[in-house]
Amino acid sequence: MQWAFALIRQDIRDEEDLLISRLQDTMDTGRLRTLGTTWAAVRQTTPTQPHPVMPRRPPGNALLGVPLCDALGIGSSASRRRR
Repeated sequence: MQWAFALIRQDIRDEEDLLISRLQDTMDTGRLRTLGTTWAAVRQTTPTQPHPVMPRRPPGNALLGVPLCDALGIGSSASRRRR
C-alpha cells in the first residue's frame, strides 16, 4: 500500500512541476484565472460518492452504466455527432 502513496506523491509532483509550468507558458494570466475559477466550481459541484442506487459490482454496474452514459451522451455516437 505504501507504494501506491509513493506513486500518488510522484504524480502530484509531476503535475506541479511539468503541467502547471506548461500551462503558465501557454496561457495568459486572465485565462489561467478563469481556468482556476472554473476548476474550483466543478470541484464544489461534483459528486464525491456514487449514486446510492447504482450497483458497485459487475455485471450490474456495467448494465446500468451504459444506458446512463447513452442518456447523457457520454462516449456514444450521439456525443460525437454534437461536435
